[in-house]
Amino acid sequence: MSEVSHRLGQEIFIKASASLYPHPSLHARPADSDYVALCPKPETDMLTYFLKTRCSWFFRSRGANARSRLTAQTLTHASIDQLRYYSSDMVDFTAYFVSTILAACLLFIPIYSLYHVSKSKPGTVMGLIAMFTVLFAGTIALVTNARRGEIFGATAAYAAVLVVFVSGDFTSEAS
Repeated sequence: MSEVSHRLGQEIFIKASASLYPHPSLHARPADSDYVALCPKPETDMLTYFLKTRCSWFFRSRGANARSRLTAQTLTHASIDQLRYYSSDMVDFTAYFVSTILAACLLFIPIYSLYHVSKSKPGTVMGLIAMFTVLFAGTIALVTNARRGEIFGATAAYAAVLVVFVSGDFTSEAS
């Protein structure tokens, strides 16, 4: 048993590994720059990927704070002027905000449109339901990480809601 493990009265690491990861109570707290994430970020959806790759300039960190993190010891082939930091939290917030707005629009606009379409034109009503259902499925596929089965289920439920709205007495008759 190593000396570190022995002083703590419990086994953390033994032999050569004990000196690699000393117990925090025995040594000073490491600097924030010494921490590393050991798990990858969750898989991003296409909207978040688009915002990170094509619109990252919009989320760029401003001020000296971003530039002060860049040192001569940075391991990269790019120069300091070519490197940019962007706020991952702002990208995620923007993706959530856009997704919420799209979800609200895809619920309100079809109901508003179907409310004002005459029941005497069933072809138009069916065409609108089909168009909004395809638009909903495409939007779900682009702005979420949903799998095919989840997209199919959500789309079926969405189409069912639109059909129930049309078949009910909620729509107006043309005068």
